[in-house]
Amino acid sequence: MAKAKYSIGGDAFTTKAGITERCRKIRDATPDGALVAAAPDVAFLLDLFGTWHDEWDDKTAGGFVGFTTMTVRANGRVTRCFAIQSADDDQIDISFPHAIRRIETARTATLIPQALRDFRNAARIEVARQTMNYRATALSVGTPCSVTGLQLTASNCAVDHHGRSFDELLFAFCQLRSINPLKVQVGSVQGVQARFVDRVLAQHWQSYHQQHAQLRLIEKTANLKIPKVRRSWDTLTT
Repeated sequence: MAKAKYSIGGDAFTTKAGITERCRKIRDATPDGALVAAAPDVAFLLDLFGTWHDEWDDKTAGGFVGFTTMTVRANGRVTRCFAIQSADDDQIDISFPHAIRRIETARTATLIPQALRDFRNAARIEVARQTMNYRATALSVGTPCSVTGLQLTASNCAVDHHGRSFDELLFAFCQLRSINPLKVQVGSVQGVQARFVDRVLAQHWQSYHQQHAQLRLIEKTANLKIPKVRRSWDTLTT
């Protein structure tokens, strides 16, 4: 029997093809607009996307209610995909093939501690209003994509941290204030949106982000192709 190489949501897989098949089964069994209901399926998708999709934090910035499915029509093609149901009832598409491609073989060596993932997700939520306001303003003036030149719309755009990545900004903030992310208490709003329990810390982070973040609106696919700089968080958590 082949030895399992991957563990996603407590399930073992010997190949990425097996992970892909599991995703397809969940997707095909879920009608568009209906929430994925089975607890094992939700746990599997949370682990897959939360650990390996590099836009998970951005896509859940508006809050996370659950996973659903949607049909996307673009460039003459029709594709069914997963979507995140946000707290304000938006559906935001998210690609499982993209997440699977990013899975590393030696998963245990790169696994992000849950407390750190919670901290970074809360940090995203705390500045979500800033990024949403920027998005709305940029769309209102008809800003084209600075990478592809395409005209941007609400359905094809993403807010990108240009210059310094979000990870770099948050890491620098923690360095400045000698913060160990694993010791920061993370709560939630109505059990959905992560937030810092320490509201003074939240205000300091919001101010830091407002002063130092360089945002730009770019096309979604182009955003996925841009490498995101990640910092070595173990220097702050050990």
